[in-house]
Amino acid sequence: MTMEIDHHDEELDRILDLLSCSLRREVLAALLEADPVDAEGVSLTDVVPDGASEPPVSLHHVHLPKLEHAGLIEWDDEDGVIGHGARFEEVEPLVDLLRRNEDDLPGTF
Repeated sequence: MTMEIDHHDEELDRILDLLSCSLRREVLAALLEADPVDAEGVSLTDVVPDGASEPPVSLHHVHLPKLEHAGLIEWDDEDGVIGHGARFEEVEPLVDLLRRNEDDLPGTF
């Protein structure tokens, strides 16, 4: 018996993979609060983990490029500003659900 993988299942897997890192979830959650027409978006300082004085190097070299490549964010590396990407709406309901229920989830958002 072979199992066919539905395109929607692949998309959900892709989104869940992108949400598997707390830094990426934090970036996307910060964008929930940002006005999509606001050209300023959110600053990298808005997504610095508690207790850190500056964003981790991996944010610049791994996580933001991954989110940008997926079309979820637009990132101005020079200004350190992150905005909604063309595909942000695809992940927005899940990020919002996670954020609203973070107290009931294991670990930290």
